[in-house]
Amino acid sequence: MVKLLEFTLSQHLSSNGCIANIARQRPDYICRVVQTFEALQVNLPPTLVNSQVTIVRKIIKLKLLSLLKHPTSFNFQPQITTLLTDLDATQA
Repeated sequence: MVKLLEFTLSQHLSSNGCIANIARQRPDYICRVVQTFEALQVNLPPTLVNSQVTIVRKIIKLKLLSLLKHPTSFNFQPQITTLLTDLDATQA
């Protein structure tokens, strides 16, 4: 998880999509990816301006929603749902 978080923060914040794709293609990594999104959401770099923080939170929310639709995410639905709630996603 630490490596995923470092990758997400060091490269470019759009790499969030890459780690979500990893989880979709390799379900064995879904736990690590969810934990990475949790850590990233709490520890966004302080150098980001408000608009960047909003964009990153939106990307995380979209990627978590796509993971939630994946059949292998069943065991992680409570964690993903809690994280989505923290990101101000509404339940439909």
